[in-house]
Amino acid sequence: MLKCVTVTLILYKSTHSTPVRDLNNVQADNRFEVKTILLTEFDKLPSFIKNTSVCCTDHDHKCELYCSHRQLCCTVCLKESHVHCEKLETIQDVVKNVKTSPLLEDIENDLKFIMTNLESLIKNRQENKTRINAQKLACMEEIQNVRKLIIDRLDEMEKSLKDTMASNVEQLGLDFDNLSQELNVHKSYISALQKELEAALIIATDLQVFLGLRPLEVRVEEEFSYLETLKTNKAMDEVNLKLDISSIMRAISEGSESFGKGQAQLLLPSVNDKSNITFSEKAQFQLPIGENDIKILGCTVLPGGLLIFTDSKNNRLLICDGDGTFERDICLSFTPRDITYINNSTIGVTCKSSKKVVLIELITGKELSSFSTSDNCYGLSFLNELLTLRITGSFITTTLTGKIKSTLEEADCSTYCCASEDCIISSNRTNHSVLCYKTNGDPAWQFQDQKLQTPRDVTVDENGCVLVVGAKSNNVFVISSDGQRGREILNDLDKPYTVHFDKTSKLMVVANRSGSAKVFTKT
Repeated sequence: MLKCVTVTLILYKSTHSTPVRDLNNVQADNRFEVKTILLTEFDKLPSFIKNTSVCCTDHDHKCELYCSHRQLCCTVCLKESHVHCEKLETIQDVVKNVKTSPLLEDIENDLKFIMTNLESLIKNRQENKTRINAQKLACMEEIQNVRKLIIDRLDEMEKSLKDTMASNVEQLGLDFDNLSQELNVHKSYISALQKELEAALIIATDLQVFLGLRPLEVRVEEEFSYLETLKTNKAMDEVNLKLDISSIMRAISEGSESFGKGQAQLLLPSVNDKSNITFSEKAQFQLPIGENDIKILGCTVLPGGLLIFTDSKNNRLLICDGDGTFERDICLSFTPRDITYINNSTIGVTCKSSKKVVLIELITGKELSSFSTSDNCYGLSFLNELLTLRITGSFITTTLTGKIKSTLEEADCSTYCCASEDCIISSNRTNHSVLCYKTNGDPAWQFQDQKLQTPRDVTVDENGCVLVVGAKSNNVFVISSDGQRGREILNDLDKPYTVHFDKTSKLMVVANRSGSAKVFTKT
């Protein structure tokens, strides 16, 4: 037996055709339309139908009217909150033809539109899913191809690197063997000279020994020149084998094509970077005061470690050993300015006031020769058998006899200078800079740092790095050979004025004008 339920619909049987504005106009005998449906059919109704009620939720009265605000209201609602509403209709009038109303048609169309879009979106996502799965397979295949290409390139690079390294090491080995053989020849020669000298001291007379000293000295000087040649041609530079892995990684990051073309580099030789330069203090001392006090303007270190200073107050050279112990002085007939090492028995000295350069024999202190300059003469440097001088307004390069080889017109530098391979280095104390010029006169680089104040004398180490003293900043700076980097390596000095580094003994001497000096060893 089927169960039934009575459902009351919001439809009135009313004769009113105009909006109701007074409760007295509402007939008390209005009736709701009643419809009976099966329970099973009722269960099929959507929730928004089942949950509707014709009773007012606030006053528990039947709703009889419909407001223009699209709200159902009972007679109590009408008094409380809808008294000012301009349009009130009976529910019976409102629900007429509701199932064929334009509003219901619009809702049906909107639902169809939304449904169509949802189906389209679902289809799109499914198609996209299918597409990316296919793309995944293609990418996996490409990854395998790239993997094979990388492995092939790595194999090629490995072979190339190994072949290059083997070739370079073999060539270096031959160079080392040839140089060792050459050094052994000179070693045997020196050993023979030592034995000859021992024999002469035992057998020969004093006169014979005296007469033989000059020829022996010439032979010794030749060997010193040979050692100097080894330094200038970098035959004794430290050589290291280094793999530049950064170029390999860079080639990989730039893609397979460039990776295939990328070549790793073997850097031979590897020159010590400035960041590795350190000095340890060996000695600290005060040079002896002369009759007219003291004024040190130049210094140099001989290959054997001997230290020589110019004292312009007393027209003399002061000679000390590597520990700073004073040995002797050499009196001069002129006021010395700067000094440079020429060879084992000769030094060069500039004289500002007399506008000349003088060559002096170390042992006797004798002035061997001199030549004049066109203007006041200051800084002096010697390299590759040529002198480089700083005169007022320019640099000049001359032979030991004074023959001018080149002139570099430059007026912005200070009084000191240092010759390096294919360039001249000086300082400018006014703008606190160190400058480098090519031998043709073109500027190579300029270095400045706030920690380097009033730079004075400059010198160069065995790797081309520049060492400069800061008279005001009381320090020593090292600057890379390209002038791009620099850092302080010594500080807490006392107004350093002059500096020199010897490439053979690896000693550096720093002195101020009042004669306070320090000796450092490169470590």
